[in-house]
Amino acid sequence: MGRPVNVIDARFGVAAALAFVSGAVDVIGWLSLDHLYTAHMTGNSAALGQAIARGDARAIVTRGLPAVVFMAGVVGGATLAEACIHRGVRAAVAPGLALTAALLVGFLAGVSVTAYAGPVPLEPAWAFDLQASLVSLAMGVQTATFRRIDGVTVRTTYITGMLTNFAEELAQLLARPRDAPVDLRSTARHLVATGLIWPSFVAGAAVSALAYARWRAHALAIPVLLLVSLVVLDLAWPMGGPSGTAAWRREQRRRSGE
Repeated sequence: MGRPVNVIDARFGVAAALAFVSGAVDVIGWLSLDHLYTAHMTGNSAALGQAIARGDARAIVTRGLPAVVFMAGVVGGATLAEACIHRGVRAAVAPGLALTAALLVGFLAGVSVTAYAGPVPLEPAWAFDLQASLVSLAMGVQTATFRRIDGVTVRTTYITGMLTNFAEELAQLLARPRDAPVDLRSTARHLVATGLIWPSFVAGAAVSALAYARWRAHALAIPVLLLVSLVVLDLAWPMGGPSGTAAWRREQRRRSGE
């Protein structure tokens, strides 16, 4: 199969690629789905509160449904990850990313039936909600598929949390006593793991915004192709599985006791 890939280094690249995907999908969803966020649930929650205050039933459904579907995607993605670990699947990241790509392709198929593949029509309401749900479900699955690097939690769709984690890691480094021992290599890797998500997300958002201006919603093909590439990579050189799963942690504890 060729020379093995350095798993640890590869996982940093995968995290950056998935954050790029999240930024791309969020912007394309925002432009295509009436300014609805499909990966950034904080924005939707604020809009949901406004809709509740106005008593706008339709807006309540539109802004609230993505969060519910996103959570369902996290549950489904985590369940799939656990099943892969229990069954000894070596390429344990690939199934979740393949499902994410398939859901995004479903969205693309839906927008392709319109004449211009631009903003999704608000009516019929069920069709709009279905399109939004496909993308939010995909982002939830992705979030649960790849979750840890070197013991650090990584959320490729949760930018506020990752910025907070990076700042906390940096603060711990700066505030430590001068004579306190420090593992510089481990600290540096933690800073990279938490710090690479935001710039990668922004890059994905910028690229997709430019691509949308030319190809409209079909620009979603860019993150889809990137996901497919990651699936192929994991099948060729397994990346060690979604190490945030409970099954993975149990297996590590079992091995440490041997």
